[in-house]
Amino acid sequence: MSNDSYVVVILNRVDDDVFIDFNWELDARIPAGIYAVRDLWAAQNIGLMSPNYSGVLEKHATWVFKLTLLKEDETEAPPSSSNFLTLSFALLFINMNLLL
Repeated sequence: MSNDSYVVVILNRVDDDVFIDFNWELDARIPAGIYAVRDLWAAQNIGLMSPNYSGVLEKHATWVFKLTLLKEDETEAPPSSSNFLTLSFALLFINMNLLL
């Protein structure tokens, strides 16, 4: 796991908006910690977060997040990097039809 970074992709494959309550540790098995989170799709930093993220994902939309684990002595997010070869990937497909 190079540079303690992960990419999480969440897809909404249905015809309705869905509320997503996602826990990095439980749902993608990403180690516990505080992460600098960047929305790669929107090209903006979200900020520092613990493992939970929630929001409404519009129909057929996609969230793509880069999570970078902060070291104990870090208090701000590291600079953004586009080197995807050094990342570990977690892929989650949201298909709400399976839950009905």
